[in-house]
Amino acid sequence: MIQNVIFDLGGVLLKWEPLEYVHRTLGGGALAERICRGVLEAPEWQDLDRGALEEDEALERFLQRLPEDKEAVRRIFPGLFEELRPIEKHVALLPLLKASGKRLFVLSNFSRRGYAFVSSRYDFFRHFDGGVVSYEVKLLKPEREIYEALIDRYALDPSTCLFFDDREENVAAALDQGIDAVVVRHESQDHRGMAWPEVASDRELPGTFDLREEMGRRGLL
Repeated sequence: MIQNVIFDLGGVLLKWEPLEYVHRTLGGGALAERICRGVLEAPEWQDLDRGALEEDEALERFLQRLPEDKEAVRRIFPGLFEELRPIEKHVALLPLLKASGKRLFVLSNFSRRGYAFVSSRYDFFRHFDGGVVSYEVKLLKPEREIYEALIDRYALDPSTCLFFDDREENVAAALDQGIDAVVVRHESQDHRGMAWPEVASDRELPGTFDLREEMGRRGLL
């Protein structure tokens, strides 16, 4: 029986489309493409999420990589996290799950500043009983240890957990830890153009385009 529901943030509870933001801010064209490649598709994003790099260090690396585009880098960098906005139809499910007696947790790859920004800005975080965020533990999904960190921190029985994530490799890793898991699919997957392309699983994974319907099917709502 599912007692604990675990959520990824970007692509599940938060809309995150940074490529569209860069093109909109810079007017598209070759400049926007260079910034996407040199910033959004750079390995520093994973380092930020892992807590191995601070934001000022990452910015300096981006500026060094794109010396001719420093103004554009400085223009897009501060506003990136403003693009993280609630997916309202998904966030609306959190109080319903709480009312049904479920415990709710976060398991997400996030940088220090990004997580501080969203967790202080959006009040839906009050529904969570806890969580593990990558920068805190210096681990990234789909590494096995980050799932173990969540299980150990809250003494969770994996067989009572259900995890929702928008990336197949993260769902596959959760299933390997004995956690039931579902891929949350979208028609637009702009956020996947970041530094870590999705790794398609070689096995068939449970997935849904409708989170409410999936929860209803499983008797959670």
